[in-house]
Amino acid sequence: SRRVPEDALRFAWDVGASAAGGGRLLVSGRAEGCDSAAAAGAHLAGGNVAEVLPCGLEAAGGRRRGTWLSVCAPEEPFSRPSAMERNALIYAFSPDAVVCHARFREGGSWHGAVDAARRRLTRLWIREADDAASRALRALGALPVRSPADLASASAPPPAAEGLFAFG
Repeated sequence: SRRVPEDALRFAWDVGASAAGGGRLLVSGRAEGCDSAAAAGAHLAGGNVAEVLPCGLEAAGGRRRGTWLSVCAPEEPFSRPSAMERNALIYAFSPDAVVCHARFREGGSWHGAVDAARRRLTRLWIREADDAASRALRALGALPVRSPADLASASAPPPAAEGLFAFG
């Protein structure tokens, strides 16, 4: 989510650093807010980051760190449909996904997480908070997480995600 409280940004940063410390690849959407905070935490901890872009690689601009991925033509600008497609890819690429902050029934973070939960694209975690979005995502099967350190013990991906991108 882009408009987030400071504690959610800190949590996202810590998730990125924890992923790097555990040797995990962090998959991000390169969006402002939690995505950028998690990627920065991972980069600064020496980890690997793959960023799935909602635009073409050339249109993204900026300094390239990690791996950039896009299904868009190189010069294609940002679009909302591409951002929604990007969100589904992020969840599908990741055996575990962490939602650090979402607004109930608003925005890409909310809609992406609901879609991922319903389609069982990943094991979904939600930062423990007492708000409508967190309660609703837990009702859809998201697991509460108090601390990024709690994610270190996460095991294999859920059965629905296995072989999602398998060939043969």
